[in-house]
Amino acid sequence: MSTKQVAVVNFQPTQDVPDDAPPMPFDLSNPNIAFDDVLPDNYFSLDGLQQWLSDRNAESRVLTVVGVSMELLYDPAKEKPKDGSWKPCLRFAETPTLLVINKSRGEQLSRLVGSPLLAKWAEAGQVCIKPGIANGKAQICIEPLPHDYDSSVEDVNDDLFA
Repeated sequence: MSTKQVAVVNFQPTQDVPDDAPPMPFDLSNPNIAFDDVLPDNYFSLDGLQQWLSDRNAESRVLTVVGVSMELLYDPAKEKPKDGSWKPCLRFAETPTLLVINKSRGEQLSRLVGSPLLAKWAEAGQVCIKPGIANGKAQICIEPLPHDYDSSVEDVNDDLFA
């Protein structure tokens, strides 16, 4: 008779953790921790967002804007920092991944908050990001929450970084 081993879901460290170690940035008791939650990209990409949505059978991702920063963007494999460009980026409560604001997303944010001022964008609150077409190109789009959005039903994965 064959016995089947049962996998135990326990994400607690097996090594001793020094007292001065930084705090864990997510809830280790959550059994739904995903790869992209513990090793997020620095910036959202259309492919990455589409994969995240597909993994969760979702149409959009609801995020809470907590700030805007200016970031120097360049590809270290192709460019030197002096060849990069400065872009505004949205910061979110749910993830350390930043969303680069291009012209299309800047126009979307300006309409959403009623102002072209970056300081006002930082006060946008909850927004939806989803794949879409803007200025004739497939890209990440920013939209207001749907009117029927129920905030009491939240994706458990977005609570990992709270």
